[in-house]
Amino acid sequence: MSKKIYIYTSNHKSILGIKTHITILKNILRPHKVLTTNKIRKNCINIFIENFKKKDVDKINYYKEKHNITVILVLTEFVNSNAKIFNCFELKKNFNKLIPYQYFSLLNLVILTSILYIIFITSIKGSEINIENFYLLIFIYTFYFLRKSYFYMRLKLRNFILKNTSFNLRKYRKIRNKFFGPPKRKKIIIKQMKWYSKLVMYRYFRERFINNEKVVKSADIILTTHPQIYRSYKAYKKPIFYMIPKIKKFLPNINSTEKLLFKFSGELSKYRLQLFKKIIDRFNTTDNKIISKNIHNFEQFLLKYKEGSFIDISKKRKFKYSFHPRKNTIWEYSSPIRYIEAISNGEVPIVFDNFKDFFTKNLTIKLKQNSSKNIDQLSLKYISFVSLLKRRIKKYNQFTEKNLNEMKSIISSIK
Repeated sequence: MSKKIYIYTSNHKSILGIKTHITILKNILRPHKVLTTNKIRKNCINIFIENFKKKDVDKINYYKEKHNITVILVLTEFVNSNAKIFNCFELKKNFNKLIPYQYFSLLNLVILTSILYIIFITSIKGSEINIENFYLLIFIYTFYFLRKSYFYMRLKLRNFILKNTSFNLRKYRKIRNKFFGPPKRKKIIIKQMKWYSKLVMYRYFRERFINNEKVVKSADIILTTHPQIYRSYKAYKKPIFYMIPKIKKFLPNINSTEKLLFKFSGELSKYRLQLFKKIIDRFNTTDNKIISKNIHNFEQFLLKYKEGSFIDISKKRKFKYSFHPRKNTIWEYSSPIRYIEAISNGEVPIVFDNFKDFFTKNLTIKLKQNSSKNIDQLSLKYISFVSLLKRRIKKYNQFTEKNLNEMKSIISSIK
């Protein structure tokens, strides 16, 4: 019997960031009717895609206790058990779990600095303290609250535009970048404040981790996107499945008219940019005209973007290959959802890293970073790679079908 299942989206700033997940959920949960909602539905099955603030946790637990909701929790981030945090793989020591990263907000740092400043001034000036001694603190607090108000109003304006006009987030960014230029990373003191950026990231992922742990306890079913995430939550002894669709048919872009043989989209991190430059440098002197042309076109494509840029390419453009390098030197895991997305768009996913998981083995073609022979084969052996990928997809589909049948059986049994 078909059920109505609701995907709750209000815990995300934009639906664009979870669009792929929503598409996959609607695919794998057929014949059930899957709808998006900005309200938790009473006495219904509600899907929550992880990214929770405290208010989200309180709301979910309230509806679970008072309104008999079934919670399906989608988990996409990797658990760093050493630091009790999501991702942040550089935090390898166990003592990191004792550091209260969740309190490292700008306001808390300002307050701490203020206390230390007052103690310092009091020890020097004693009873001679006057208002002039606090001008610096007044300036810092004024700057902080003006900055906070600016970002708050800017976010409100953006949300108003997206809600009351025909603009979606992609179109909004395009117009903003055209007239005002793309957002620039501010070069502030101390090497662009990299130390502070790290603290902001640690706080963000620690808060998400803590809030998610509370929601996991209320979850009836857990869906994950990677074997490592699956292993991290298996200990909770709840029904847990992979959120992966069956690939019905791979239709490769054999007749692609794009100048680029291979595509890259996503964040152009320092590591990725250096990797691509190594590939380009290796082929600048090649005698193979086809490869030389493809490498030249890729180099021209990269020159349009700066390090740290986010490259967003329309799905309407069809490429034969797509590159999927890891994010940085410390990133440890593959990206199955991106591989599936590439295949659904007719691309052969190419990886350079030695990931051992089932999805990488069956949904990608691996090339060695330092082997020019491998890159040569991209243009010479395209049909062979397509055939190899099709055989691997069959194996993937066998695994996926079993996973989905077990998941649907559990969902169908919910009353």
